Amino acid sequence: MQSVAAALATNFATSRAVADRVSAAESCCAQLEGLAVSLDIGHINLDEAVKLYEQYTGRVSFVDGTENRPQ
Repeated sequence: MQSVAAALATNFATSRAVADRVSAAESCCAQLEGLAVSLDIGHINLDEAVKLYEQYTGRVSFVDGTENRPQ
């Protein structure tokens, strides 16, 4: 019975971690979209945009973006 409880606890913790990562990635995506708009309309300069980009993407360092890049 303990092994079943341990397996359930592990499964729950893993599910929660995945949900947290998905939430962080979605939040980053929204922030980056807002950043792109701010740049397009001239609301912020490029130096500030770079700082914000690094800040936003630093929170989702677990994302590996190399899969979708053109070769």
